[in-house]
Amino acid sequence: MVKTTVKIYASLRLISLLFMGIVYANQNHDDFIDDVTNHRHIMVAPTKSSVDEITSLAQTQSLSSKNPADEQNKCPLRVLALGGGGTRGIGSAEILIALENVIYETTGKKLDEFFDVIVGTSTGGILAAGIGAGLGAGLGATKLKEFYYNESQKIFKTNGILQWLLGGIWGPNYSTDGLRETIQKHIKLKTMSELKTHIGLTVYDDVNERTHLLTNEVPKEIQIDYTKTDLPAGNLNIIDGLEATSAAPTYFAKKVIPEGTLLDNSTYTGAVHQYVDGGVSANDPAALAKAYAQRLINQGVFDETYSGEIQLVSIGTGREKPIVFNEKAGIFGFGSPSNIPSYFMNSAEAATHAILAAEMQEGKNYFRLQFDLPYAIPLDTTDQKTLKLVEQKAHAATETNYFQKMIEVLCGKSISKIQNSSLASKVSHPQFARIQKPERFINSLKQPSLVAAIA
Repeated sequence: MVKTTVKIYASLRLISLLFMGIVYANQNHDDFIDDVTNHRHIMVAPTKSSVDEITSLAQTQSLSSKNPADEQNKCPLRVLALGGGGTRGIGSAEILIALENVIYETTGKKLDEFFDVIVGTSTGGILAAGIGAGLGAGLGATKLKEFYYNESQKIFKTNGILQWLLGGIWGPNYSTDGLRETIQKHIKLKTMSELKTHIGLTVYDDVNERTHLLTNEVPKEIQIDYTKTDLPAGNLNIIDGLEATSAAPTYFAKKVIPEGTLLDNSTYTGAVHQYVDGGVSANDPAALAKAYAQRLINQGVFDETYSGEIQLVSIGTGREKPIVFNEKAGIFGFGSPSNIPSYFMNSAEAATHAILAAEMQEGKNYFRLQFDLPYAIPLDTTDQKTLKLVEQKAHAATETNYFQKMIEVLCGKSISKIQNSSLASKVSHPQFARIQKPERFINSLKQPSLVAAIA
């Protein structure tokens, strides 16, 4: 409306001035009454510069008059960060199920369609790739959880008594064969560039002591700039990328990736890099995910439908409290030397959370979903009861006011409204023909397995 009014006014003023100039030229009047404004003017024929000035004014006013409704309709860039933690990633998968169910009920979108950027460390990288591969070629949220129950024993399988005794002391605990086989079985895509949304896998170059993101972008240069955090790895085989982000020291061997592999040039004689699990430096990749998203925004990757604002959701794999008997008693003051890695890992994650919570305003643009574990759970546990415990503790995190607040921010609708909408649309489904009490059905929507079955 504002644009149209400005244009009409400018046109009328231009016509009026032109008409006054013609009258002045033909009749030699000293002055003239402007019928548009009812003002008396000293007659001066309009010059080209005055016409250009009026036209420029109209264009400037038109461009500066933004429609508030258009601004409100723009959506933020949604970023998902998935932390490392071995088979405890089953907890992250449980949270993802609840998250995807609510998002699907609200928007009709799966996780790979809803989130614009997904970054993962180690087991979080496997989750990110599984989501990014999309329906059919990858793993939906529910299948991701099943992945841990069904495949963990294949991934963390020792070969013989010697490896069981000396693993972690003389070479890694496990071969990567099981990891590669299971990834190949469940993710049907070949290269990183085939992943549907923007994906980043955190790795640590232990030679150059740098943390990197292997992104699914295809290199545009003839060389890889290893001074940058983000490395374009679109040509890289997905299995190799996941092997690199999962190469936790003592658990799996380092992953060697020549520069020529990233460039898809086997004859290229560039540097050869050795990567280990990104959890060494960024077990919670939220800060890296934010920086990656901001770079994409700065490069104009996203169109005008995005507001330029970033909404970040970070999901952990459980927080354990190390047993500390005596802080002055050396490594055994931590109860066990095995508690030390978790001690430093938790400290680093807490620092990342504190920075982002202050910088991005937690509860508005940033959410951290984490859950407490009753005791230290090994990253390579394959015990079904232990995995079930992690799943249950993670599910409790989806039944909090914090989770509900996050859904309201992400989806613009409360969980109760989503549940009521689901009841109206699905109560006639044959599966629920025997349901007599609607409130029981509404409560059942909180169970991820049920929603996944009917969505």
